[in-house]
Amino acid sequence: MKLSAYAERYILTNELSPATQANYRREVRSFARWIGRDIELSELSDELVSEWIVGLQARGLNPKTVRNMRANIVALWNAAFYDRYIETEPRRVRKVKVPIGIPEAWTPDELSRLIGVARVVKGRIRKWRLSLSDYMLAFILTAYDSGLRLGDLMALRRKSIREDGSLAIVQSKTGYPIFVTLRPETVECLDKIHHERREKLFGGVLSRRCFFIAFNRVAKLAGLEGTSRKLRRTGATLIERAQPGAASAFLGHRPGSPVAQRHYIDPFIARTERPMPPAVNGHRDDDPVEQQHEQPPVKIVRARLLSATTPALLLSGPAAPLLTPDENALITPEAKAEPEAATEPPPPPIVRQPAPAGFDPMPTPRPRYIRPITPSQEITLRYIAKCIAETGKSPGRPTIVKATGMKNANEDISCLILKGMMEKLFAGRHNLGLTERGKQYIGAMPHEPEIVSRDRTAEGGAA
Repeated sequence: MKLSAYAERYILTNELSPATQANYRREVRSFARWIGRDIELSELSDELVSEWIVGLQARGLNPKTVRNMRANIVALWNAAFYDRYIETEPRRVRKVKVPIGIPEAWTPDELSRLIGVARVVKGRIRKWRLSLSDYMLAFILTAYDSGLRLGDLMALRRKSIREDGSLAIVQSKTGYPIFVTLRPETVECLDKIHHERREKLFGGVLSRRCFFIAFNRVAKLAGLEGTSRKLRRTGATLIERAQPGAASAFLGHRPGSPVAQRHYIDPFIARTERPMPPAVNGHRDDDPVEQQHEQPPVKIVRARLLSATTPALLLSGPAAPLLTPDENALITPEAKAEPEAATEPPPPPIVRQPAPAGFDPMPTPRPRYIRPITPSQEITLRYIAKCIAETGKSPGRPTIVKATGMKNANEDISCLILKGMMEKLFAGRHNLGLTERGKQYIGAMPHEPEIVSRDRTAEGGAA
């Protein structure tokens, strides 16, 4: 089967949004364009997909874009493997590292400049007899007040907004409900662009490409850079500066989520307080932090000897310790008050008595419980032994699960344990490092492994 044909089957059998469906089709076309033809599923390999990823990176694409394109192709490959259209799965496909950057938002002055340009931008949308300035102004104000994502804004309906400007929606990305309140000015702008024959306020007015062109035009006229996503970041940053800790609720994230701090809040605009260590010697004399933590001077004077061989230096001042340089030790003020306690003779050595007759210092450990081997583990043992005997190498976990029909997580873990035991058995190291349970597993193996059935129902019927 061709990769494009399987992609259409995958889209048909899975519930995906229109944008996600378009992404899958676009990645498949990009992959086929790079190769020069539409390839078969059996032609997929780690080296081929990795070379395609290197080509995308050489074109200078954003690392996030390359990572998403890689994820879509690998998802189709994995689905085809588990549907048994191909016998190989992706194992060592080149990974894409995305650097974690600092979120950037617009300042209040920049946002005011963007709104001012949106009020006077020229252009009309002929299909709906709508002014481009009214449309862009309503979108910017709504996006800033609500903090919604672009997909939720495009699906916004006028009947969902109450008279006081409040509305409650379920986010399309996370499925998490969110309560939003719009300003009266924003509601008035939405009433201007509302049309009786159109349920959605922003969706269906412009195509996705035309909307991005119009928004970029307004941003460039205002002397700004960025997409509509910056409106969401700007709202989260400014509300975090006004009410620390409220950005997650504004964005519709779950309580305690760190996503807002990592990807939305601009630290230079929010100006979140950061603790600073106290000043030390070397700061400026006029530094208020140094003056606050300034310590009184310490004087070194000669003190009386603690013993005939150990001189001591006494540091004057409150709670000053007593230094003994020869012994490199510290004596607290409590010990300084009673120096005689430090000169006590050492305790006598401990004389160990011989052990009584019949005493065993290493008692015999309790016998361990050995669980009996299960039918599914016996099937797995037989299959692994057959593969090692025929090919010289053990199969991977997905291959074992696919051959034996086991899908339970506990049985998958037992596959890995049994796989290691069988490798030691065929390497001639079955007597080194194996527990009693491992010896029991290996002892249950026949000398000539047989082909096992992949039908689990037959096993249950036999039991």
